[in-house]
Amino acid sequence: MFKKLAAVCAVFALFACTGDNDIDVDNNATTPSSSATGGENSSSSLDISSSSGEGPSSSSSGGEPGSSSSSEEPGSSSSGEEPGSSSSDATPPLKTVDVALFDGKASIFGTFAYGYTLKGGAKENLEDYWDVENTEDCPTTEQTKAPPEKCRLDNSNAILQNQLTNQYSPLHYKIDGFTVPSTTSISRAIKLEGYNLQAAGDQAALGFDVGEGEKDISAIAGTKEFFYRYEGGAHEFRAAESDEDFWFVKVEASPDYKEIDISFSDFEGMGTLEATPFDLSRVKKFLWIVEFDSKNATNNTGSLAIDYIKGRAEQ
Repeated sequence: MFKKLAAVCAVFALFACTGDNDIDVDNNATTPSSSATGGENSSSSLDISSSSGEGPSSSSSGGEPGSSSSSEEPGSSSSGEEPGSSSSDATPPLKTVDVALFDGKASIFGTFAYGYTLKGGAKENLEDYWDVENTEDCPTTEQTKAPPEKCRLDNSNAILQNQLTNQYSPLHYKIDGFTVPSTTSISRAIKLEGYNLQAAGDQAALGFDVGEGEKDISAIAGTKEFFYRYEGGAHEFRAAESDEDFWFVKVEASPDYKEIDISFSDFEGMGTLEATPFDLSRVKKFLWIVEFDSKNATNNTGSLAIDYIKGRAEQ
């Protein structure tokens, strides 16, 4: 019995001699005052990783402590721009230039819109639809006031059904002053009304010229593209150097008013400009033209109205 008691006492004495700092407590299997990495005096929180197994203060991307979720350098932006740079360094937007609004005022070139017609390739004789015998009341020369209605004869066989007038210029079709449907303001348009193209060479056009001097094409220098609002038949939009030499874009018909963009790269050349890239500096007039179409008869009758033409230019 004595020997058993002595053995127990010996075992007890062995445990009693062990230091407190080596006692293993159920505290995340760590020893007090030391971290899992062996650092001194660190807090127990440094030994506890998040549920994703990442280190303290690191982001979900696995970056170093203090790094952001995008793994970018401190101070860098999410857009990848250099520190201190801003979106203002981007190319500025183009400004809008009112080239011609057809509201009774001159174009940016100081010129006004006009219309003309060709029949069989030659200038249409408007006197066929005018009481030329009444020279007193119905002269074909320019007058300052509107002519009496009796001057106008049946023009059902004419290229256009626009009203004939001699006010402000010699006998011509009146193509301006048409009201454009609008919910916000009153707008005016130029128009080819009721055109009827019956044979090869028949043509009707709306247009305006570029001015001279300070009103020449430099008035819209920097323009990169055009856009205009129209309603009606298929047509060609031309930027012309002359009647035979021009750049053109074919435009489809639209039953309702719509705006169309014309990029300079859209233009094709005709005449001496056939193989020449579009050059704004050479343009002398702008035209909207309908011509007799032997392949598609639906293009030979209708109307065409132009509300405005504008440009987009460098600031």
